[in-house]
Amino acid sequence: MKVLVAVATVLMMSVLMPAATAPPGAPAAVRYIGGETVSTAMAKGGTLLQDPGLAIVAGRSAPSAAAIDPTTHHIFLIQDGEAVLVTGGKLAGKAIEGGQNRRLKTGDMLVIPAKTPYWWKEVPSGTVGYLAVNKETPRSGNTWGLPDVVQLINANRIKTRMTEPGGPADPLLIDPGVVFYAQRKFKDDEPEIHPNHSHIFILVDGEATFLTGQTGAAIVNGKAVGATTLHQLKKGGIMIVPAKTPHQWVSIRNNAFGPKEAIGYIAINMDDPR
Repeated sequence: MKVLVAVATVLMMSVLMPAATAPPGAPAAVRYIGGETVSTAMAKGGTLLQDPGLAIVAGRSAPSAAAIDPTTHHIFLIQDGEAVLVTGGKLAGKAIEGGQNRRLKTGDMLVIPAKTPYWWKEVPSGTVGYLAVNKETPRSGNTWGLPDVVQLINANRIKTRMTEPGGPADPLLIDPGVVFYAQRKFKDDEPEIHPNHSHIFILVDGEATFLTGQTGAAIVNGKAVGATTLHQLKKGGIMIVPAKTPHQWVSIRNNAFGPKEAIGYIAINMDDPR
């Protein structure tokens, strides 16, 4: 009997013990950043999330000097305005020689790996507003889970993928350990969990009730073990879900386009650093 009690105690401790500290570059905790907070930060520029090796920034750029970030990988989602951003080539003072012009407009997404020169060359709208997910190369130097080439994903493709329910058949981007989707998601019958990769959901259309469990908890009989939290998600918000965290789309409503029962979002899925 004592053996059974001891085993039960160990099993319970394995469920209730806090999850290990997230590695640098991975989300440190579940968080929801509401659309109003995002809009306020976007007006002047501001940091929405700052974890070791990972940041989400609401930024604004005017024409500026060329730069190169040796360890920071950027994922830009243009929120308003338009710009010509040059990538690649070589730094030449405040400019770039031999780079490629990228014409950006509202709704476009641009991925710039670390060590890539970039230059906000022209901004016809005066300033351009964007969300930036910035992720650092780990000390190991292993770039698994990080973008490896410059990629521009235009707004039309994102909108098309989000008009009807989408999925793994047509992701926006696939790199080793990195997958982006623009898709529709119906509510889930039970939670799911991913042992290796985190989600950053950028809500584009609709509202949802979204459940998260404790990071490191198990799913038993279709339910997350331990305490759970319900988040009320709305268009413009950002939901962050670390790896090993049970999560579930509980209910969906108030979509403006596409199927009414399927919420529209951009999902940035990146494996934890190695």
